[in-house]
Amino acid sequence: MIFINNFFKDKTTTLQTSVIKWWEKRRITYNLLNIICLIIGLLLIKIITPNAFHAMIAIFAFIFGFFLNLFYTIGWIVSLIIKRNKIVVNICKINSLLLIFISVFSMFTTFLSCLIYILLNIP
Repeated sequence: MIFINNFFKDKTTTLQTSVIKWWEKRRITYNLLNIICLIIGLLLIKIITPNAFHAMIAIFAFIFGFFLNLFYTIGWIVSLIIKRNKIVVNICKINSLLLIFISVFSMFTTFLSCLIYILLNIP
């Protein structure tokens, strides 16, 4: 029975599933790193500009987190395109490099947005 299931299984679907699973296993870590950066940034905002801290920052944080997750999804879409077109042989190395780039870029933009908020609200 296993042979029959494997015989009729579409190799493209297996390829897509393996790439997406690779990325989704790492999404929680990615989100935790960004949450830590955001908490540090929000603490800096509260310490440096205590009067400028209000509820809009929390709403911004949720919207920002949503867009960071969209950005993360771009990583596995790029990975699928690379693997489907057989541009690179070692997709694991490319996935790791993409993950590092996306993570560092996301954490940088998180800190940068907090710093911009601080600079705009310093009395």
